[in-house]
Amino acid sequence: MHRPTLFLAALSLSATMASGEGISLRLSCDYQTDPLGLDNRVPCFSWAMEGPLDQPISQDSYRVLVATSADRLTPAAADMWDSGTVSSSESAYVPYEGKALASRESYFWKVILTTNAGETLASAPARWEMGLLEPTDWHGDWISGPRVYSFRENAARFRRTDPDDCPDQTWPSPLLRTTFVLEKPIHKARLYIAGLGYHEAYLNGLRVGDHVLDPAWTAYHKRVLYVTHDVTELLGTGKNAWGVILGDGWYNQHSRDTWSTQEAPWRGRPKVLAQIEVEYTDGSRQVIVTSDTWKAHPSPITFSSVRQGESYDARMEIPGWAEPGFNDSEWKPVWLAMAPLGELQAQPLQPMRVKESFLPLKIEKTAQGTFVLHYPQDLAGWLKIRVREQPGTTIILKYGEVLNEDGTVNQDEIGKFTKHRRFQSDEYTCKSDQWEEWHPRFTYHGFTYVEVSGLSALPKPENFLAQAVYTDMNLHSSFACSDPVVNKIHEICLWSIKGNAHGYAEASPHREKLGWTGDAHLAAETTLYNFDSLQFYRKWIEDLGLDQRPSGELPAIAPTSGWGFFWGNGPAWDSAYILIPWYQYVFSGDRRIIEDHYHRMRLYFDYVVGRSPDNIARFGLGDWRAPHPEGHSEGLKKTPPEVTSTGYFYINARILANISRILGFRDQASKYERKAAEIKEAFNREFFDEESSVYATRSQTAQACAIYQGLTTEANHEAVVEKLVEMVRENGERLDTGILGSKYLLYALSDNGHEELAYTVITQPEHPGWGNFVARGATTIWEGWGYPGKEDPARNLAFLVEVSAWFQKTILGIKFRSG
Repeated sequence: MHRPTLFLAALSLSATMASGEGISLRLSCDYQTDPLGLDNRVPCFSWAMEGPLDQPISQDSYRVLVATSADRLTPAAADMWDSGTVSSSESAYVPYEGKALASRESYFWKVILTTNAGETLASAPARWEMGLLEPTDWHGDWISGPRVYSFRENAARFRRTDPDDCPDQTWPSPLLRTTFVLEKPIHKARLYIAGLGYHEAYLNGLRVGDHVLDPAWTAYHKRVLYVTHDVTELLGTGKNAWGVILGDGWYNQHSRDTWSTQEAPWRGRPKVLAQIEVEYTDGSRQVIVTSDTWKAHPSPITFSSVRQGESYDARMEIPGWAEPGFNDSEWKPVWLAMAPLGELQAQPLQPMRVKESFLPLKIEKTAQGTFVLHYPQDLAGWLKIRVREQPGTTIILKYGEVLNEDGTVNQDEIGKFTKHRRFQSDEYTCKSDQWEEWHPRFTYHGFTYVEVSGLSALPKPENFLAQAVYTDMNLHSSFACSDPVVNKIHEICLWSIKGNAHGYAEASPHREKLGWTGDAHLAAETTLYNFDSLQFYRKWIEDLGLDQRPSGELPAIAPTSGWGFFWGNGPAWDSAYILIPWYQYVFSGDRRIIEDHYHRMRLYFDYVVGRSPDNIARFGLGDWRAPHPEGHSEGLKKTPPEVTSTGYFYINARILANISRILGFRDQASKYERKAAEIKEAFNREFFDEESSVYATRSQTAQACAIYQGLTTEANHEAVVEKLVEMVRENGERLDTGILGSKYLLYALSDNGHEELAYTVITQPEHPGWGNFVARGATTIWEGWGYPGKEDPARNLAFLVEVSAWFQKTILGIKFRSG
């Protein structure tokens, strides 16, 4: 079938140009505009010229000024740093080289440019504010709600009951509160808060900020993230009230699952360390902290689990609990809690927020008397409901992605690894016969359908709003072309990225909710092309590095409770630790990510060398989810795992050679180049058959791996490519690859003169392929291609989204060299 080779396509880069007369400068500090609460002692500055497209202007030199006030931003008065005039076109990630920065302090900066037209451009002042840099900056105590039973007592009770119904948690999420008096007019006020697992803060009855699911998940015994809020407008002179609600989150993940996250070494009861620092207009300061003077009470959140869902009994609500005039005489004293072992650090990435909302397309009543809401988009988040029922009525929301034959929600696939009957279900118990609104706080779900039980009448669509929740990465590009199938594939790729971004690089927002390393690196380039995601990946790469063992071994998931070392790790997955920092550097030019992790990258590479004495990496997973009529485990046999593992072993050597050279380590660069040559020679000796020009088992993945990773020789390259083309055509111009080979295949074809065949493979409406996803009505990328006659697996994962980057690299020709 003929496919068009000329596309009408456009990519809008919203971060580079702006309309209007004249040229302006847009400034950012550590990827952010006027950031609050940085704890990086050497922030980096970036700027971009914005203006009309008819003015081709470039930078010849720059000068950065930093001062303690905006009126000091002159060469003569800048009291923190003056870079001097630097002859350079560089405008990204210029490191601060001035005086030592102090906790809590605000700093102002500007840049002055000279252009190729001989003009001088000066930016408007920008600012940033430091967080708490030293342990001694924290003055409060870790506190928690009083426990009902000890963990040992809980365990004894649960052994006498049904373990499927009694996870290790019996107390509601606690409400904590205190009051304090501010005696003078306020200049500014900051809240610094580390509330584990999740928290919400309130001042004088008003919620602080719009973050949700704060803070992001980390290995809490290694680092704990705190968040900074500007709360100046929420406080007043006189008596003030401060309240905090705590949720279990990942810190106290008590639901039993296959990956043993309930046995994490960091696990503990929800707790919080926080302080409000007030600066008065006269320059004096006051600090209010968490301490044993606080009081606690059970909240209406009677059950909270990131895997199972949330229960809320509105009859337990306490009106005015976070207001100054509330009578808390019957509340109990809080417990002083043991501090987690992890180091306190400022949250280094964008927060999670409610980003988009959807009403159901239709509502159907089942034979069981429940109602099933059909939403137009598979998403990660929750329902915000508005109901009116009799007091004591419990509304149950059961979330899923597929339906049973009778129209009810089926959770068999997504719930099979959580060992409780309840999974992805929220419960709301009404307090009155009036209209009530609610949504969960400390859990989220992946879903297209929600089955609602407990209602007395057909629900109205406007009362059941699906809210998409994800890390607030700005979409900084847009893509469209003349082929609606391509456009739809691009759209569902973006939704899979959003649905798998909850403070870490996630794999499925329902079944697993884990940071699988393979999924992460396969999705990274598309995410970087489309989203402002440098902060997101910096945080997650640090998670992965902190989990590294002294031997250099890396886990297959991060953060990991320990299970990540038990199954799945190996070069095809672990290479995320080298690939993603390299992609970040290539996309941004920011050297810090490769500098910060260079030693650990080398340690990991040495670990693989130690396990590969013949230069063939014979461990780790292979081409997961390759199509097979009997399921994915059989599909793995199509390509021996040592083929793909050795392919990543080789590309890691090449990337480390590049990084070593960039960082000035020439001897190390030569060492890695020699090792790459040895791996390439061993790969061809082990897997290549010269007579047939075929690698390994004549699978598309093995053939494409050799081409994509640069393992073919000059003598055999053309024949290997032609053999791959032959394989694809023999398969009806369809792919036969899993999550690894699907990325290789596209570039092995298009980089070698077969763009139209790659396009045909992508848009193929028959199974398997991305076009088949569209033909089957997908709104996100599913886990692999499914198998004919079998139920499809989980339907929101990001490991096959590289096709979107292929559109931008190949259709538009915007390529970042990353190999």
